[in-house]
Amino acid sequence: MKRLFAFTLALALTLSLAAGAASGAGGQFSGPTKDNFLKVLHSKAAFIMKDVEQEGVKNKGKLMFLKNVLNDGEDSRTIEQFTVFDLDGDGAPEVLLELSMNGDRLVFHFEKGEIYGFMIPYRGMTDLKRDGSADGSGGADDSSISKFQFKDGTCKYVDTIQNPGAAVWEKQGKKENVEWYPYSQDTFD
Repeated sequence: MKRLFAFTLALALTLSLAAGAASGAGGQFSGPTKDNFLKVLHSKAAFIMKDVEQEGVKNKGKLMFLKNVLNDGEDSRTIEQFTVFDLDGDGAPEVLLELSMNGDRLVFHFEKGEIYGFMIPYRGMTDLKRDGSADGSGGADDSSISKFQFKDGTCKYVDTIQNPGAAVWEKQGKKENVEWYPYSQDTFD
């Protein structure tokens, strides 16, 4: 049963990545390939780790391996669940990992031959919807709904609605959620 689940998940990942890869302008290949992501997910290739862009924050990035992100000094994390989803609506999927400890999301985005990783704190991306929007919170009286934009190796919160009213929350709650899958060591094999 475990092998069937792993095979089904690998097939879904392959089909999702292939569909996104073939949907570029003019039907030309413009997106990520399965192998690019698999190498990063198995720590056989480095990715460029960056923070989500904020005003006044320099964001040069550094090359990292996933195994080093998961075992960062005193803190050790595991991958709890993942999804493959076109977060920004550009036709190419991103790979999103939910990490243990506090539920941070590590989002992998492919652009111009490079894979970028963006660590988004749990409260910066909760209740992710199929339209790419997610709830966020900066504290008790600071909530928002945002989408994400990737451009030139950056990730930004866009279309943000700060402290939305009840009607906006109700509309957001009716949107379809992104499906997350449990992670296991065999998932990406």
